[in-house]
Amino acid sequence: MNVENDIEKCLIARAQMGQPCDKAELKELMIDNNISDSSFVFNCDESGFQTDPSIGQKGIALSRISGGSGSESISVLACCAANGIYLPPFIIFKGKAVQARWTSDKSYPGTLYAVSNNGWMEETLFYNWLNTMFVDYINALRKERNMEQQKVVLLFDGHCSYSSLRIVQLAIQNNIILDRFPSHLTDHLQPLDKCVFGPLKTAWNRLLIQFGKDMIGKGAGRLTKGMFSEMLGKLWSNANNPINIISGFSTTGLFPFDKYKFPVNEFDPVDLEEYLKCKANEDSNDPSVSTIKQPNIIQHKSLDMHAYEVNNNQCFEQ
Repeated sequence: MNVENDIEKCLIARAQMGQPCDKAELKELMIDNNISDSSFVFNCDESGFQTDPSIGQKGIALSRISGGSGSESISVLACCAANGIYLPPFIIFKGKAVQARWTSDKSYPGTLYAVSNNGWMEETLFYNWLNTMFVDYINALRKERNMEQQKVVLLFDGHCSYSSLRIVQLAIQNNIILDRFPSHLTDHLQPLDKCVFGPLKTAWNRLLIQFGKDMIGKGAGRLTKGMFSEMLGKLWSNANNPINIISGFSTTGLFPFDKYKFPVNEFDPVDLEEYLKCKANEDSNDPSVSTIKQPNIIQHKSLDMHAYEVNNNQCFEQ
């Protein structure tokens, strides 16, 4: 092994993780690495699923705390591919150690469990998920397709839990390309946020409401961790819609790649003006760039956009 080259690759990848994922760079990345198969483009993210701390009693209307300091939730990491495939959930409980009663044989097959002091994602947990579930899945996929050297793109947000030297080293060793979304734009660019978590949460709320009704007159209606794992298994089996996942990647312009996806009025006008000035200065010093103005093309510091009417793909609820 050439240690110096390996270290150099790690440092370059680490630096890339610290920069937003530019759509033009993403297109280059996919072309350069021959990533044309939607099966090898992934998005992962965590989200909190409420556990409904209400109590059902006979003669009293059922009420639910849906937000604020009284609400409780459990973090779940989801991961899906641009072809509509989704991986089993990774459940993160608040605690010191995973207890057997928190798991369920009725949970979604392959579900992973972990704990943290605050119930949120941590670097160690993400590393273990990447090293076990994700790497195992993509290696099996490569073997099935007879594409054992195929590179994989994993898109994620800028959470610090996803960034460390050993995570980058693990990605390099397994031909995984890590790309981080720009800050404050995941609601526009992240497939899971755009078309997947919304319908999932709607279906989850229906399950919670039904659970509350079923518990009326049976004492405390708290959802235990074991019940949570079982109910999440039902959700993952019945409410994960491949159409929503595929739509999430297409409406964000990530796959199929489309850099002309959003109208100009969605840009920050100050940032846009500053970028256009910088771009104009760069182009004026580059003899290969035409000086003819292209009024219908608008470019942004992290995304290249085209001023045209957006095709509003729909996300579907079950």
